[in-house]
Amino acid sequence: MLKLKIGYPTKDEELKIMRRMAKTGEKLTLNTVVSSKKILDAREVINEIYVDKKLKSILSTWFLLPEILLNISFPTSPISSLSAPLPEPPSI
Repeated sequence: MLKLKIGYPTKDEELKIMRRMAKTGEKLTLNTVVSSKKILDAREVINEIYVDKKLKSILSTWFLLPEILLNISFPTSPISSLSAPLPEPPSI
């Protein structure tokens, strides 16, 4: 899971975006903020993190709590378990 934080543009920035999007064929330039190698390296580190079964149980309850117990809308994603810790590796 990758978190991307995007804020809202200012009014001037929004006007620039509108002008730019009103044309076709204009080449946009993007700036790299992190290399793909760093992202892949970070994913490997995640595979090494141990999460206890008790914590996983608590987290799964937390993800389901709003809909099952409270029956109210809560700011968790319906697929929030996708960002939950991965299962523990098999014991050696």
